[in-house]
Amino acid sequence: MRETFADICFLIGAVDRYPKGYPRTAAFIDSDSDTVLFRKFGVLRARSLLYKEVELTALETQLEELDKEDAGTPGHTENRWRLGHSLSLNDGASNEVRKELMEKIDKKLETYGMNPSNVDLMYNDLP
Repeated sequence: MRETFADICFLIGAVDRYPKGYPRTAAFIDSDSDTVLFRKFGVLRARSLLYKEVELTALETQLEELDKEDAGTPGHTENRWRLGHSLSLNDGASNEVRKELMEKIDKKLETYGMNPSNVDLMYNDLP
């Protein structure tokens, strides 16, 4: 759609009412969708994600070690129960180590961009 002279004058007036500097630049950017242009900081985002992946991998390793400890002696039925209900161990005593580790993992996944609100978005693109 082509803007009329009146539209342009209105936009200039709307932008000019803001003080020079960031306020006026922000008003100009907001005045027309074609003027919106921001850096995406792709390399920085990638580096940040790689660092978070390393941290998540370390937490995953800790969780796997806890799983191995909880497994105990293979073949005992209580071991299957302990793995399936791993927040409760030792006659119902809370497994604080696992609980704290899972909380760390959840927080790190959230900063990685894997919170419950966008997990569906990640899996929607899979074939």
